[in-house]
Amino acid sequence: MFLKENVYKILATQGAYAYVVRNEHGITLIDANCDGNGAAIMDELASVGLDKIDRILLTHADYDHVGCAAYIHDLTGCDVFISAREMETVDDASLRRTTDGGIVPFQDCAVPPLKMLEGDSIAGFAIIPAYGHTWGHTCFLYDGVLFAGDIVAEAEGKWGDFSPLYTRDRNQSAQDIKRISENYTFDLVCPAHGEPIACSVIEISV
Repeated sequence: MFLKENVYKILATQGAYAYVVRNEHGITLIDANCDGNGAAIMDELASVGLDKIDRILLTHADYDHVGCAAYIHDLTGCDVFISAREMETVDDASLRRTTDGGIVPFQDCAVPPLKMLEGDSIAGFAIIPAYGHTWGHTCFLYDGVLFAGDIVAEAEGKWGDFSPLYTRDRNQSAQDIKRISENYTFDLVCPAHGEPIACSVIEISV
């Protein structure tokens, strides 16, 4: 469904939402849901004219954010971007979360050819490092819409953070949320888990 002009929430990815933006740089997919859902994602995007994907921006390498990236890359030839810092976790297990024995990046899914994010912007999006949830987690900001990945989750119209089981550094995550609220201008926050909320400041309340 369209959240505002040219910003689309993919209903087929409910539970770990992926989003699409169309602008002068083409069509950008933010995150890629779970493995096995690629056909449903592409069918939905085709129905609204957003299936000619030029690039995928990955917030981080958890399976529910990267699962369909390889499928969509193979289908469209799109570029797939992730932070260089997040890529370090692929080879260095010490950088992964350890409370549950370590969550493996790209677990149980194909890994597409990856390009590293560089600088502070790409294709009209601001690149915002937010390193609490994972070692190299990244948010993206476009036209007042903050694509928050997993720095927060929505529940019953309120913001909550993730338990230590799923967060590498909860203190760092809190600092990330505060820094983003204080230094970036947005009016809509789109998380992967839960529904988007219209707000200009992220305040954790659940």
